[in-house]
Amino acid sequence: MPDIKIEQNKSIEEKKPKPEAVESLDIEKKEAVKQEQAIETGVELKKRVQEQLQEATIPVMPPQPVADQTQAGSPVNKKKIEQILANDLEEIYLALPENKKEEFKKTGEKTAQEIDSLLSQAKVKVEKIISLIKNWLKLIPGVNKFFLEQEVKIKTDKIIKLRE
Repeated sequence: MPDIKIEQNKSIEEKKPKPEAVESLDIEKKEAVKQEQAIETGVELKKRVQEQLQEATIPVMPPQPVADQTQAGSPVNKKKIEQILANDLEEIYLALPENKKEEFKKTGEKTAQEIDSLLSQAKVKVEKIISLIKNWLKLIPGVNKFFLEQEVKIKTDKIIKLRE
């Protein structure tokens, strides 16, 4: 009978997996469990984020154009620009003939409006402002070239400061 026990022990030993195989199976199982936990954690995290987003009551505002965000284009800016342009020109304006007065006034208002629109842009084109003022002041008959340049410089500087 002792032979039978030995045979039974051999069969039990044969059924047991080898220790090397057990270790590799354990590592694979551990990795599989880790992957499942990571997937579950990711799914749970996604659900929590979606719930928080649904709970949040943040109103979404549509994007507004840049021109609406600035004060440019407002009557206040246009009036200030007109005042800057008219500054120190009262005597000259009164000395103009009637037909030139109207043209000078309309052109000045148009110039102020164009300058106002230029100031509303992100990048101010100073050369364009200088050109507009210079063309407007050239309407004055017999204007001195040096006076013209000086007035253009002064008025442009004041208008640029207005934007700041």
